[in-house]
Amino acid sequence: MALSVEVLQALAAPATVDELARRLEVPEAHLHRELERLERRGYVRRLACGPNVCGWCALKATCDTNATERWLRA
Repeated sequence: MALSVEVLQALAAPATVDELARRLEVPEAHLHRELERLERRGYVRRLACGPNVCGWCALKATCDTNATERWLRA
């Protein structure tokens, strides 16, 4: 439960799994499972990223152009 709270706090701004894992000092695989659990419960959303979708995305100014997905609070 504590990791869920930390993840939600860390997602004050959209982030990749890699960014969150470094910030929270947890393995990426563990964090990915937690994000999927939070997504199923409606707390976070996965945002597909890439050069084809950046044109319409409201978050493009914060995006890493190499990212394939970012996570944000729902």
